Amino acid sequence: MFRRMLIGAAMAGVLALEIPAAAFAQPPSPRDVLRKADNGVRHAVKKTHRAVTHADSRARHEVRKHARGVTHRTVRAMCNDGRIHAGRTRITACIDHGGLRG
Repeated sequence: MFRRMLIGAAMAGVLALEIPAAAFAQPPSPRDVLRKADNGVRHAVKKTHRAVTHADSRARHEVRKHARGVTHRTVRAMCNDGRIHAGRTRITACIDHGGLRG
């Protein structure tokens, strides 16, 4: 019971001291308002930049991961020098070997 009375007295004291302080508070100056707005905009731009950067890096990773089978394909072709050479396409495989045998 004594504890409840002590807690109640403490709460009453805190509320009694804060209400008049809030009543006499002055509005923020235009300089403070501008500073807070500037900080808010800076924070929003920073978070947006981080999100875009992260999404970009994830997209690049996914493209690299899924493009492996497509871009690293090698093709073998019979060239005019009589040998089989490998390249990404049949024409590039035989470009330095006399061309593609028809």
